[in-house]
Amino acid sequence: MAKVQDFDPYESAPPAIKYLYKVYRKTSLEKLVEDPNIIDLKVSQKPLQDSRVRLVASIPGANHIPAYHGLDPSSSPDDAQIYEIDGLPGKSLIPTDVQIGLLSSLLHSNLANPRHNTNVRMHHLLPYEACQTRESDFLRAQAAHANSFFHIPPDSSELFIPIDKSTHKAFTISQFFSSKLRWMTLGGQYDWAAKRYPSGAAPTFPEDIASLIHHLFPKVKPEAAIMNVYKPGDFLNMHRDVSEESDNALVSISLGCDGIFLVGLQSANEPEPRCAIIRLRSGDAVYMGGPARFAWHGLPQVIPNTCPDRLRGWPADSDGQGLGNDTFEAWRGWMANKRVNLSAKRDAISSSIPTRWKLDTVPSVQEKRDVTKSTIRKSLSQQEIVFTETDAVSIVEKTSTGQWKAQDVTKAFCRRASIAHQLTNCLHETFFDAAIEDAKKLDKINSISKEWKQRWDTGWINAFMGKKGTGQEKIFESEMVKELPTLGAVLYCKTSVPHSLMAGETVNNIIGYTTNPKFAIYPVAAAPGMKAH
Repeated sequence: MAKVQDFDPYESAPPAIKYLYKVYRKTSLEKLVEDPNIIDLKVSQKPLQDSRVRLVASIPGANHIPAYHGLDPSSSPDDAQIYEIDGLPGKSLIPTDVQIGLLSSLLHSNLANPRHNTNVRMHHLLPYEACQTRESDFLRAQAAHANSFFHIPPDSSELFIPIDKSTHKAFTISQFFSSKLRWMTLGGQYDWAAKRYPSGAAPTFPEDIASLIHHLFPKVKPEAAIMNVYKPGDFLNMHRDVSEESDNALVSISLGCDGIFLVGLQSANEPEPRCAIIRLRSGDAVYMGGPARFAWHGLPQVIPNTCPDRLRGWPADSDGQGLGNDTFEAWRGWMANKRVNLSAKRDAISSSIPTRWKLDTVPSVQEKRDVTKSTIRKSLSQQEIVFTETDAVSIVEKTSTGQWKAQDVTKAFCRRASIAHQLTNCLHETFFDAAIEDAKKLDKINSISKEWKQRWDTGWINAFMGKKGTGQEKIFESEMVKELPTLGAVLYCKTSVPHSLMAGETVNNIIGYTTNPKFAIYPVAAAPGMKAH
């Protein structure tokens, strides 16, 4: 089976898949309803669908009760049907029954938790104090959620204040929920934008959501997730999730309005891609494992006015009974034309950092805007500071003469890189263990730890430039990569890069922003994120 390192994260989708995406990007609602090529598992299957979709299993609802308990203890779920789409192994759709509980967990308590990051926090201060229920209101809010931004009335004058008023404008809570909120991260990805958290350990993945996903998909132990909020007119371009170290399966759960989901695979020896166009409805879960882990996928359309009736009133109906909880009555109907998507995976970078190297606290922007030498040195020993701040020529001299051990120098660089990542989100991939093993072999020869930017193909280490379109991708290592290790170089990490190297700041669709270590409210300018470390 292919590995994530076999793929180019910056490769464009095959022309046939891109063309299909453009077709469905422009297809009208009337034609979508009539299109026989769209797989819709919630309606009677058409002949074309019968030949492409097979029922893998039907799981009794009683088996799902442990999964749903953390979100809705009273849930009595229906049986869940598991389907597989021919030609796309590992692609399954599982209806779920705890949508309101999941929606409430995400957009009430987790969004109101300052430990979780959102796109808005890159440039604005969120009024977390205003989303807390007053003590006198606590009993009234127990059936809903004690903390929620929906406690702020939609006509409130409460503002989201820009960090830099010269470049951004303030906006209201109504604007926040209407269009400004695009994503929120949970768990290990808490730091892929600017670090503005209060002191404390890195946020853990919410237990209720982790339990749901793990019970439904036992092979998945989520450590990181991103929640995206869409409205009709929004879309997600075709992409593959291959710019990370982990081959672990991905899980995506849909809530609210229907979405047209396009997924496709095409190997080098296939003249035509294997594609499926799926209408994802609220409660559907997509599991991308096996070959489907590396499939091209995107969301060309969000279909308006398709939110299920029992979700349309949310958050006014946060109790799930449709009885009208007046705690959020002013926000009734917010969900009626929204689509919320939760994608979860194991966070490979966070998992690769040894526990002993993880920071107990990550300073907020208000506490520490400059996280360079004095800040990063606090987490290093004096010897590690000496190793990592010595020039390359001197390192070669000292390791080649036996004054320093290559493995000690390499460990110091690995640790400093891991700390830099926790402070600025600057790494795409780490291979610390392999680097230390290589350094041990080099202890009696000339050695030098060298950071590796994504400029060359590095065999099993995934990179993207230099050979695209030559037919030699992933077959030969670049000459530079083959030559440097023979001279004593040790490769230990890959730093972040701007999307397609064409952006004006170091941001991409995989890990988000790499923040400026000298001034953390800004990203790093148009150069690979190694500048942050």
